[in-house]
Order: sequence, then structure tokens, then C-alpha cells
Amino acid sequence: MHPRPRDIGFAIAACAALGAYNNVINRHPWHHRRYVVLNFRATGAALSAAAASGLTAADLGFNRVTWRHGRLGAGLAAGVAAGWLLLAVVPAARPVLNDKRITILDERAVPTRL
Repeated sequence: MHPRPRDIGFAIAACAALGAYNNVINRHPWHHRRYVVLNFRATGAALSAAAASGLTAADLGFNRVTWRHGRLGAGLAAGVAAGWLLLAVVPAARPVLNDKRITILDERAVPTRL
């Protein structure tokens, strides 16, 4: 199956918009206070743009086959999050989270952006 020109155009526009979002808006100091709200709005805008360009839910990976993989990934992520929460809640495990070695690293040794 060959991609439609509309799909290619949407992919290019989405990459440009997300690149601008990550490199321009993310640099403003007010961005960190509104991080969650801005990301929800960016997600809504991306889904709206996809729908307006004629992409279906299956084109975006929201069909029964890929939904199963997403549930598996979400379950694994929830398990990892539960493990970290358990470490934070159990007083005997808190020393694991209190590793001071990171405080001696300089700016070059710690990646600030992924």
C-alpha cells in the first residue's frame, strides 16, 4: 500500500508543528507551569488535524490489532510506575531513591533534553 499524498503532507506538517512546539514554545519559562494543559491541547490539535486531513482511526493506529499492543504497553508502564510508587511509600526502600551521586555531576554529564 502506497501512502497518499495527503498522508505525506500531514506527516510533514505534523513534524514541523511538533518541532516548533518542542524547540520554540518549550524554551519559554511559562511553559513549565502549563506543561500538562499545553500537551493536552497539542494532542487535541494533532488529532483534529489528522481528522481534518481525512485520516481514519485505523490510519492513526487506533484499531483492534494495535489497541491490544497499546493495552499491553500501558499495563507494563503501570507496573513500573507501581514499583516506583512502592519504593517511595515504603520507608525502608527510600534510601534507594536518595542517591547523592548525581549531585556531583556537572552540566555536560547530565543530559537536559532527550
